[in-house]
Amino acid sequence: MAQELTQLAHQCQEEFQRNALATSEVLSTAGKETAAAAQSKVDSLQPIVLGYRDFFIGIVCDISTMQPLSFVAHS
Repeated sequence: MAQELTQLAHQCQEEFQRNALATSEVLSTAGKETAAAAQSKVDSLQPIVLGYRDFFIGIVCDISTMQPLSFVAHS
């Protein structure tokens, strides 16, 4: 009886280890896929963001070189 319990405990431990390894592999794969998808999104947005940055820098530079407007009141 004790030997049967020991054998059953050993089988349960092996099954647990297999399940833990399989779960780890699934999580690792899912994590890698998520990271790759996020990186792809960042890569696709980067040119847009840089374009907006350059656009706004251009506006700021244009504003800083503008002369103040002088309004002359007509009598």
